[in-house]
Amino acid sequence: MVSGLTLDLAVPERDVAVRLQIAAGEVLALLGPNGAGKSTVLEVIAGLIPDGGSVCLAGRELAGRPPSRRPVGLLSQQPLLFPHLSATANVAFPLRCRRVGRAQSRRRAGELLGAVGVGDLGGRKPAQLSGGQAQRVAIARALAAEPEVLLLDEPLAALDAAAAPAIRALLREVLRRRRHIAIVVSHDVADVVALADRVAVLEQGRVVEQGALADVVGGPRNDFVGRMTGTFGADIGIPPADPA
Repeated sequence: MVSGLTLDLAVPERDVAVRLQIAAGEVLALLGPNGAGKSTVLEVIAGLIPDGGSVCLAGRELAGRPPSRRPVGLLSQQPLLFPHLSATANVAFPLRCRRVGRAQSRRRAGELLGAVGVGDLGGRKPAQLSGGQAQRVAIARALAAEPEVLLLDEPLAALDAAAAPAIRALLREVLRRRRHIAIVVSHDVADVVALADRVAVLEQGRVVEQGALADVVGGPRNDFVGRMTGTFGADIGIPPADPA
């Protein structure tokens, strides 16, 4: 059986045509300017664009399956919490869908809420949470589902500068420990450096560069990546790419 995630995507109405291979346990950062097609790629994988091409996970073709029957978690810029449920119930929801018992689901939800720093807010509903608090709950809910593929679309954008490092570290720990396949879309180079193993750059719906994190971030050949990273790679000790 082929491991990893193989993508052969085509969405003509958005002028997106992307082929990518993501190894089992690998975290890929998908970079590019606004309108490059990054969100389209995530939507096809998640099943939100049903006829977007082939999405093959460990030899299983996911195309044609509805989103609810794909082992894929999508964490977007907006928390998208159920407004009528408490934070605990929101996080427990994917566990209950998998027939995990009520008490065990609530206990696990409490653990995850504590891990993302909102353990004392489990009884609140989304309208009673700040934007950053709601996004932490959304992160906990995405982790509760334990998806085989985790899609992160600007997941820390709603968090303030003081809170983001802790959540970034939590995501990194979870991705490394559980060996998820993950795709991260972010305009924050700190997210890319902390989470990604490899980088693919999109422009006008096409992959124009891809490679190891150190190569793409440490010695960018693409104008967008160069503007995004500046001297950041050198500052954190990422070696520049070999000019040869």
